[in-house]
Amino acid sequence: MAKPSVAVDCGGRIKAADASFDPRAERRIILTAVTAGLSYASTAVFTVLLPMMCMTPAILGLDYGFGVTAKGFAQFQAPIGAAAVVGGLIVGLCVPRIRPRLFMVSGQFLLVLGAALTALSHDTKGPLIAFALIEGLGLGMTYAAVPNLVISAVPSQLQATTSSIVSVFQSGLAAILPVIVFTVLNSHIAIVLQGNAFYTNDGLRLGFLIAAGAALVGGFAALALPRRSRDHESPAPIATDHRGDEVLVG
Repeated sequence: MAKPSVAVDCGGRIKAADASFDPRAERRIILTAVTAGLSYASTAVFTVLLPMMCMTPAILGLDYGFGVTAKGFAQFQAPIGAAAVVGGLIVGLCVPRIRPRLFMVSGQFLLVLGAALTALSHDTKGPLIAFALIEGLGLGMTYAAVPNLVISAVPSQLQATTSSIVSVFQSGLAAILPVIVFTVLNSHIAIVLQGNAFYTNDGLRLGFLIAAGAALVGGFAALALPRRSRDHESPAPIATDHRGDEVLVG
């Protein structure tokens, strides 16, 4: 008769373990996942639209495009990568003294600024490279802030689970938002040449503004995070029930 009691006991332990982590009750975890996901989504849209815009031939007269090759696009991509490294280093060096929430907020609003400025002015190389630097700095800061937000949000026993939730938001939103943007762009096709669609200037502007809007929402989600880090307490050990462990010797 010991087996039923063991089964009930195991079921109780599973429920007790589940009760220690309730995403609906953990506002900090949800906000962290949302702001992380929106930063990934915003940068995904930006990094897809930028090469498409820069490689468009200027001869088409669409008010954008420089006709650069994949190699020539490095002049726009390299600043993003370099600034992202700088942003990550800033967070890594300063996060012991400054809360990661502030870096996420700052990074998100840099993403807003970079995408919005690109939407407004993208017909000159110099300013566009400067906007790419801003975008890259925001990218580096937000990406580096995410793991620090997870660490400050939950105790160590739950950080792996929380990281999984955040990763789902990051990959999911980064996959969904570009699809939404291209759905919008499909109603702003200017010309089709040899099977390649070229979008109107207004369509591209709208795409970058969607990226800016996603980062703006992510910034407000980061602002809504509690100012103080959660005081982590180790969960109380579950008492072991030894009933039924006796061995009867005949």
